[in-house]
Amino acid sequence: MTVETFTREMTLTGADEVRAYAEIFGAFERAAVFGDEARDLVRRAAHYLENVLGSIH
Repeated sequence: MTVETFTREMTLTGADEVRAYAEIFGAFERAAVFGDEARDLVRRAAHYLENVLGSIH
């Protein structure tokens, strides 16, 4: 299995390593949102950030 990170590409050959990355990728895939749901998530995050930053003196 080849895994790309921000700084390099790694080739994993150990079954435990491959399984761990496959499980993590699966979790990211299940958590992904698209379209209107993604836009709503970004809007809510922006609103939250505005509130947090506004409370800092």
